[in-house]
Amino acid sequence: MASILKTFALGTLGPPGALALLVGCQAPSLPATDEHRALFPGEYSGSLGGDLQATLSITPALSYVYEQDLGEASRLDRISRAGTLQITGLKSATAGSVVLQWQNKNAVTVRSPHGSRFDPNPLGGGDYMQGHEFTMRRTTARGERVIGTVTVAMAPRKPQCEAQVSISYVQMNTRVRVETTVENEGCAASSGDYALRLRTVDGDGEIETRTFAESWSRANTEPVATAKLYDIGSGRRLVWAQVSTAPATNCRCHGVEDEAPAL
Repeated sequence: MASILKTFALGTLGPPGALALLVGCQAPSLPATDEHRALFPGEYSGSLGGDLQATLSITPALSYVYEQDLGEASRLDRISRAGTLQITGLKSATAGSVVLQWQNKNAVTVRSPHGSRFDPNPLGGGDYMQGHEFTMRRTTARGERVIGTVTVAMAPRKPQCEAQVSISYVQMNTRVRVETTVENEGCAASSGDYALRLRTVDGDGEIETRTFAESWSRANTEPVATAKLYDIGSGRRLVWAQVSTAPATNCRCHGVEDEAPAL
């Protein structure tokens, strides 16, 4: 029993006896106050040890995206969770099963049940334990998530296709988080392709530009919104992000006749 409690101790802020209540029956979220909305939103990142990283993005509406490396001992390389924060106190909340406790406006203690860590024994050897406890630090000013925004109008392949691609981006340690929105007022069911370019520079001034081929599609009139992380490597700083399109593939309307309408 002692080993079981030790394994899951990171999943609760209270004594081991509170474990079943936390895992099996989560308390309702407290109402969000102006203090919560002023403290929580932002971009955070932290190290779990070695090359393992975790990132947390919280919007002013208190929705979140939490991503964490899991390590070699886990079946998956990385997990990603999204939802709305459950507020548990003046400076505490949960993001799914991840427990968050703000130390101040720029640092938050994270207790995650995901992944595993090696717990050495002073007498030699050790055991792999479930979960991590670590500190995340704010990577942008409070509430400021975007460091750049780019919009490109797609030169339409057909007169009906009039799409625009907008990106918002922010660097988070060795990754760049890019949020993309595609709007097309010309037709409903449609798809297209675009290229995302990221330019970075290292400490020696060496510049590198990487290009990622991306695509979008939709079946209705709603904008297409996505969020994705791109690795840029250690010790590199983001200079800019851009989107570009090609006339032959940038926008396609589906279910629309090629012929022009009769006058």
